Amino acid sequence: IHRATSIHQMESTLTENLGSSLNLAWSKIRYSQQSSAILNWPDPVLKVEIPSAGAGPAAEIGFAKNDKKEFTESEVEYLTEIGEALSLAISRLQKLEEAEILKRQWQSTFDSIPHPLCLVGKDHRILKLNRAYQEACGQLEFIKYLGQNTFQVFFGKKFSMPIHGSATNVFRSARIGKGESDHFEVVIETVGMTVDVQNVSLVIFRRITDEVRYERRIVEVSKLAELGTIGSSIAHELNNPLGGMLSYLQLILMDLPKTSPILQDVKAMEAGTLRCRDIVLNLLSFARKHESGEKLSIELDQVFRKAISLIELQSKSRGVSVSTIGEKGCKILGNENDLVQAICNLLQNSLDAIEDRRKSEPDHQGSIRILVESKSNQFQISIADNGVGISLSVQNQIFHPLFTTRNPDQYRGMGLTTALTIIYDHGGNLEIRSELGSGTTAVLFLPVLDVTPESQDFDGEI
Repeated sequence: IHRATSIHQMESTLTENLGSSLNLAWSKIRYSQQSSAILNWPDPVLKVEIPSAGAGPAAEIGFAKNDKKEFTESEVEYLTEIGEALSLAISRLQKLEEAEILKRQWQSTFDSIPHPLCLVGKDHRILKLNRAYQEACGQLEFIKYLGQNTFQVFFGKKFSMPIHGSATNVFRSARIGKGESDHFEVVIETVGMTVDVQNVSLVIFRRITDEVRYERRIVEVSKLAELGTIGSSIAHELNNPLGGMLSYLQLILMDLPKTSPILQDVKAMEAGTLRCRDIVLNLLSFARKHESGEKLSIELDQVFRKAISLIELQSKSRGVSVSTIGEKGCKILGNENDLVQAICNLLQNSLDAIEDRRKSEPDHQGSIRILVESKSNQFQISIADNGVGISLSVQNQIFHPLFTTRNPDQYRGMGLTTALTIIYDHGGNLEIRSELGSGTTAVLFLPVLDVTPESQDFDGEI
């Protein structure tokens, strides 16, 4: 009886085991709050009270014989003892049912939370997890995760735990899937309970990819604004002395004979002065408000064709294939010349990255692929190359004005900054996704052209 998992199983067990010795036809357990139809058992029936072992409802059990005879005194005494034994069994069953209900309620609450989370013990090994965690990790059988380190499951085997001294740890981390980084804020909170002498902690993974993207955009925009302020303040201060220095150096060069021992030194001074002048001009280009041309309805296909034609001489001479795939006829509101310049800058970076890879792999077949996809109310344009890639430390600086990893005499470090400014001016965004040795993908987001019947300026179905 004490191993039974239901009232019906208790009744069947009693009837089966007492059937031959007591000629028992059936046994039935009922609670006092059950309906009168169930309470009105046919006679003759022996009714035995089941003492309440706790706060549960009062109950009784009825026994009936096959031959409908009365029970003897010794049989009544024995069945009364059975009733007392049933009290503890029913109490246990009620507690199990309550525990199961609470467990289902707790799991339902756990699963309803949209953020991936789990309970962990020693060494952050998983004890319990919710449905969002399972879905985020790509599997549905929770048993596969139990006992594993939650961070290595979520972020990968190479994950290294940051060191924190507080009881509540909060840190950020990212994982790369299909070339795209997903950023998460991780909160570790001690919950004040133990399992198998292990302190239990709650770990919550909150996706903050969009927040990180906006933060980076704000930072980049603020950098450009700061650069404009600096550029405007130093322009007049530097231009005049630089102009004077350059004039005098050129006058000296005009008077110096070709055999003069200081001729090369003066030429080096002139080159340095010209470099300073170019830097100031680049700064001034951002100090002044960028005034792009009129924005019209343009097709992205046309922008790509023009950009590819501008770098075609380089790509063909270097043996790099450039292809465009994805959706056709995508229209946006923008300035074609500005967007062509932005795409050209990105393609030029891809060509240079492929050339860098060929320094260590001379036979490497370079390729650049432009993919256009429609995502909700915006177009996603991916320009992917199989070049040398960008290290994580450099990725944090690539949008900085004047930053370059190449020869500063040939590269001014304004290509990505210019492209970023143009994309922002068109209401879009630019991200660089790369891993050293695995190529680079520049991802542009541009809003879809919102055409109303009053503002249609092109043929075709809207």
